[in-house]
Amino acid sequence: MVNPSFFVSESNKPVYILIRSFLNDKFIGVLYGENGVGKTYFIKKLLEEEFIQDYQYISATDIEDIREFLADLYLEDYTVLVIDDTQNLSLDDFREVFKYYLTNKTLNVIFVGNRNLKQKLNSFKFKSIRAGLNFILELKPLQNFKEFMEFVKYYTSENGISVHFTKGALKYIYKKTGGRIKDIVEVLDKLKNKKLITSLFPSY
Repeated sequence: MVNPSFFVSESNKPVYILIRSFLNDKFIGVLYGENGVGKTYFIKKLLEEEFIQDYQYISATDIEDIREFLADLYLEDYTVLVIDDTQNLSLDDFREVFKYYLTNKTLNVIFVGNRNLKQKLNSFKFKSIRAGLNFILELKPLQNFKEFMEFVKYYTSENGISVHFTKGALKYIYKKTGGRIKDIVEVLDKLKNKKLITSLFPSY
């Protein structure tokens, strides 16, 4: 098994391996998960790990006209387009992206979105879109306290956060964030210059 150069929980390693396996071929796929689970962080880190530095990233909320956006898209010899918040795209928008994908041999596409995207793809009118995808994968929150502890250790080390946690504080953060990486990072970033946090979190 390939070891990621960034934090990937055990429950999400199959997603990491599958997406990584597609990077040598032409592909179009979906990565979805609940809000705050770390989808954007995950996909950007994976592409950077594979030295795909010039990937194109945009949120669907910033696209006013999909045809105009695609017409202005600059394609390299190998391009990965990451479209975030794609639960906001219409059926016609998806069709335009697919049409552009099929007519450009160097373009690959990853749609990223929340659970509403999965529900949209499961609807009957999106049947043709779903059938054309190479993968539909779910990124999950940290599944247990052990995974949470591993992420905290990784993130604090990588970001130079020197904080001494009580066990009660860690349990509190885990319960409060529900294992969502975005929420955990927000809590940890607030503690960058603090030495002790026993007074900030209740002990159990």
